[in-house]
Amino acid sequence: MYKLGSNSCEVRAREGDFNFALSPRNDGDFLDRRLSAVLNGATVPLPHWLNYPSVRMEKVTGVTIRGIDRDNRWIAVQFGSAWLPTLNAMTQAGLLDLSLDVMLDPVHNDFLLKRLEATLKAIGNPVLALNNSAVVQALGIQRRATRRATTPPAELLWDAPRLHTVAVNRTLAPIRTALINGGFNLNASQWVAWDRALSYRLRLIWGPPGTGKSRTLHAVILGAFLEAIAANRPLRVLITGFTYEAIDNVLIPLHAHLAGPGPFASPQVQTFRLRSETRPRTADIPLAIDLPKTDATSYRPLLTSLSDNQALIFVGATPQQVYNLATADNQPPVRALFDLILIDEASQLDVATSALVLAPAAADAALIVAGDPKQLPPIHQAEAPLGLEELVGPIFTYFSERHGIHSEVLEENYRSNGAIVDLAHIAEYPPSLHAFSPNLEINLLQTPPTTRPTAWPAGLQWSPNWASFLTPARRALAFVYTEGRSSQWNQFEADATAALAVSLFGILGSQLANENNPATGNPIPLTTTPFSAQAFWSTGIGIVTPHRAQQALVTTRLQHVFPTHNPTLIRRAVDTVERFQGQQRDIMIATFALGDPDAIGSEEEFLLSLNRFNVMASRTRAKLIVLISREVVDHLASDMTVLRESGLLKSFVETFCNHTQAMTLPYLRGTTVVNVPGELRWH
Repeated sequence: MYKLGSNSCEVRAREGDFNFALSPRNDGDFLDRRLSAVLNGATVPLPHWLNYPSVRMEKVTGVTIRGIDRDNRWIAVQFGSAWLPTLNAMTQAGLLDLSLDVMLDPVHNDFLLKRLEATLKAIGNPVLALNNSAVVQALGIQRRATRRATTPPAELLWDAPRLHTVAVNRTLAPIRTALINGGFNLNASQWVAWDRALSYRLRLIWGPPGTGKSRTLHAVILGAFLEAIAANRPLRVLITGFTYEAIDNVLIPLHAHLAGPGPFASPQVQTFRLRSETRPRTADIPLAIDLPKTDATSYRPLLTSLSDNQALIFVGATPQQVYNLATADNQPPVRALFDLILIDEASQLDVATSALVLAPAAADAALIVAGDPKQLPPIHQAEAPLGLEELVGPIFTYFSERHGIHSEVLEENYRSNGAIVDLAHIAEYPPSLHAFSPNLEINLLQTPPTTRPTAWPAGLQWSPNWASFLTPARRALAFVYTEGRSSQWNQFEADATAALAVSLFGILGSQLANENNPATGNPIPLTTTPFSAQAFWSTGIGIVTPHRAQQALVTTRLQHVFPTHNPTLIRRAVDTVERFQGQQRDIMIATFALGDPDAIGSEEEFLLSLNRFNVMASRTRAKLIVLISREVVDHLASDMTVLRESGLLKSFVETFCNHTQAMTLPYLRGTTVVNVPGELRWH
């Protein structure tokens, strides 16, 4: 247990992260030094697999984050068990002291390259993997085809256009009827995706935000198992994704259906959720399906069952755990383990990592790739070679752009109102995308006050103009002002965010207005009950910003003006765009924070990204509020690609928000009241 430094509360760490190491604060090169140099001839116990102490200290003092309390400034870390005897001996000998005044530094642990190399060698280079001259130029290597038979994952990677037309023999009509009779219905576009995903060996499902992609995949897997049960044949299904959360969105509710009670109870289906031992099991994960990898033998019984292919087996696992499963008996990763593979959130999973999950495909296996190419792609440390972006980018884009595979599009948005969906059309979502509740808006239980409320927090400037942001019919707004200074954090936008949150709390109804019931299509009755404090921060409002410095400032400001609210809930409501992907809120407030032209220019690709702004906007159910400087809006990127990418943000401010009102908003700079002139724009 360590006390966090006062400036370290926003450390980029989450429970379960293991890419960190500890070092003495006053020893800057400690982690790069060799263990042998630190020992200086001293003898200490070493891990059984280490013959000579030549490893770097970043391996010796590596830790896993076991808990973090940012508000009370505590962090709990766990050393690797193999290194504990070494560390204890070094401490007792006076060679090392990690008890006080230490640094927590990120370190690089490569868990992919060796696994990827083994996987690609096992997949091979079949003749159908035609030479690409751009690849030859980029790598300086001429590919040589292997003579052995084409493997199933090689077919999926290189013969996708043909597999897209190859039918799978399933009798689906009675299964669809059974799902409907059991109360599990889908809309028209979801049924089309369901039918084609189960009828062909390769299908892409494009699920824009709020269109029920997880529910559709739930129905696909459920339908596959029900059909296999009716046909009295075994079936092995894998669902995978970049994060455990993506997998759990489908796996957990589907397991509840399969385990029963209910019309779809199928106890003969065995469900397994694979996880790393560094990833703790949360309360929502049923113990019955939890399968941690605690040692080399953990996955062997499951591997045996999959290899025998005599049962109905449903596995949820990240790519790394899929590899661990396939190689649990020290055999190559390419083997016949799964008849149906589903990749969810496929915009976040790159082609290389996807090879790990395609490797255990059985002969004639089917593949379903679901995602949204308009969401944030995987983060790479280097740019892709020019013209080869689709080879190293998201697996969804690889199939759609490199192979020209058509997507089954989910067309009905259940999350957002018509204004937010119209904004999605500017981001080049299909014209057929439409809102299920087009008139959805916030439900204010009383008119916002025109005079300063008695309970208004001291130190936060009041203005009647805050009420202009809250008008329910104004579903997308931007306050644009000239700034010119800020590069990482912005006090005015932090105070404006706090003022809007204070104005909303207590009068924001817990049920949105004009929302239709997805089951019946009828309007959901309004409520006269405001959000509780917990629901306000977890459901009602979300604040997104590009930078952690602004995130910390906004969090601190909100915790100050809401002293009785749980500070952890407030902290979770303020985050970066990457962390908000997959979430939703009734109201989203975006604070861009930047105004300095040089800072904007240095971050233009990051700041003006179409996908980043799209994720930000598409989290919104009823109202989007953007606080942004004129310098960001008017910035002209020097790179043509970035300039095109910035079009969505510029169109939102200048064209989409087509009503304007000159407005001045106040904030405190120290003890001085500063009035910020600007323009409120709304749709």
